[in-house]
Amino acid sequence: MRNVEKDPENLRSRMFLGNHFYNQNQWDQTIAYLGPVAEKLPDPQIYRLAYSYLNISDLRQSEANANILMSRKDIENPSYC
Repeated sequence: MRNVEKDPENLRSRMFLGNHFYNQNQWDQTIAYLGPVAEKLPDPQIYRLAYSYLNISDLRQSEANANILMSRKDIENPSYC
């Protein structure tokens, strides 16, 4: 937590803490660490963030994170299908 306090843009520390709180089902904490850097997160972290928003019934934010994922996908040649 100190690393994030010192450097709020420390993506590695934010992802570590986000994963920790996600595994503990602490959705608010997961959102607190991952939410501010959502655009910079790799896909698995965005899935965790979107799921955390779903668990606190914030469908608007969950959808916003899903849109980040969808904007990264190659629609013509989807490799995930």
